[in-house]
Amino acid sequence: VMGAGVLGGCSGVGGSAAAEGTLRYAFWGNNIRQENYNRAFELMREEYPDIALAVEFADYDAFQERMTTQMAAGNVADIFWIPAPQVMTYHANGLYRPLGDVDSLDLSDYTDSDIADFALAGEHNTMPFGTFVPVVRYNATFADQDGVDLPDDWDWAWLAEFCRDYTENNPEGRRAMSYDAQADLPFEGWIRQHGEELWTENGRVGFSADNLAGWIEWWEDLRKAGATTSVSEQDGIAPSWEDVGDDVLLWFGNSNHIVDEAAMYPDYEFKLKHMPADAGAADGHQFLYFPRMAIYRDASEEQAELAGHVLTYCTSTVEMQEIVGLTMGVPPHPRVAAE
Repeated sequence: VMGAGVLGGCSGVGGSAAAEGTLRYAFWGNNIRQENYNRAFELMREEYPDIALAVEFADYDAFQERMTTQMAAGNVADIFWIPAPQVMTYHANGLYRPLGDVDSLDLSDYTDSDIADFALAGEHNTMPFGTFVPVVRYNATFADQDGVDLPDDWDWAWLAEFCRDYTENNPEGRRAMSYDAQADLPFEGWIRQHGEELWTENGRVGFSADNLAGWIEWWEDLRKAGATTSVSEQDGIAPSWEDVGDDVLLWFGNSNHIVDEAAMYPDYEFKLKHMPADAGAADGHQFLYFPRMAIYRDASEEQAELAGHVLTYCTSTVEMQEIVGLTMGVPPHPRVAAE
């Protein structure tokens, strides 16, 4: 999909001079996100009419598969989003261009502390454009119908017992949850509660086999008890919200997902809760996750400068956020978040 002249002009967000050229921009999502971003890219054209975006879009899994192929061929898009499981993998493969020398990237609204938070391995080499957390979503409409009262503070044993009881006694035949052992941010929340990290400083696996086994065992016990949808019902390990969203009470995921996914079931009200946590959970286990985008390391100096304009617009323009919404979480840009 070609955006004929997305971004360009003399009075841009960064106060830059006119810029001209074509950039490849790769990202993922569903049809709703694609439509919204296409509208936002059309808005960019008014600001920067002489920079064209060649958009490369795919769903989440297909995006990662394509990136693997492009990495091997040295043919990665000039700007690309970074999937949560691949942040350190892409870093280890040297995909990120340091951003400190990209003059067109306007960071004037951020504090030094903000930039330090964005750093990977001590270097500012990716640009966050959202903030979200792992959560449990629940269908408040179902909860009201079933007379269910979910506590604000819950632990893993309580939730497991509740899921079994709910499924066994539900008159509508609903299951308590989808089977979500593959949910990446909730898994990271689990291991952080056990005092471990997803990655070490040098990009190695940071969690133990025991804590991985504990996570899988928790889910397997519920699956075998029939308290979750089966793998066949949800058509694989990764459940499809379209397939089972109206058949379950609870759903493990990320806080930003509610924006697009709740709209698929307009007759229901959905709410979010923090993940369960045992009394002995490690201090500081809760975390903020930044979805990030990067400039490809092999982009030329000219392409990098053009990309800096795009990154600035995507992260610091209120009008763009009004179009794409909170589909990728709360903007980390302080002014945009406030507005």
